[in-house]
Amino acid sequence: MPFQIKGTLQAIQSHLAKSGYCRTNQIGEPKQASKERIAAAVFNRSARVIRVPLGGSPGTEELHIINVRLYMNMMDQPQEQIEFLLNEAASSITEDLMADFDLGATVRHVDVGGIYGQPLEVVYGYLELSGVMYRVADLTVPLVVDNNVTLAA
Repeated sequence: MPFQIKGTLQAIQSHLAKSGYCRTNQIGEPKQASKERIAAAVFNRSARVIRVPLGGSPGTEELHIINVRLYMNMMDQPQEQIEFLLNEAASSITEDLMADFDLGATVRHVDVGGIYGQPLEVVYGYLELSGVMYRVADLTVPLVVDNNVTLAA
């Protein structure tokens, strides 16, 4: 069955845990505010088949677009540190992802330049969660993934 994203999400979550930037990271959007300085959520944005091999080769190749959202309480002080720390975390995480093409599971590599449409990018914004306003960095992570779907005529 195509679009099995569990392994992809777990690979990114594991990568975040190893980074040391986010002691709290979870799969799915949080339901309540975090007490950590920087927290992260990992969730699926989209998945599509990008290649079907010819000549009887098994499987498909897919593009899984994963969002990694970093959260910092916008009331933290000093105010400028929010921007510096959030940018440092986003920059380091994206740099690590670019360098670690083998994230394990069935992930082949990060589509850094967006050959299949969506490049690796970071977009900054604000989000309210449980009455707390957060400064957020949304990392869009396009992953080329092998899927073991066997296609039959």
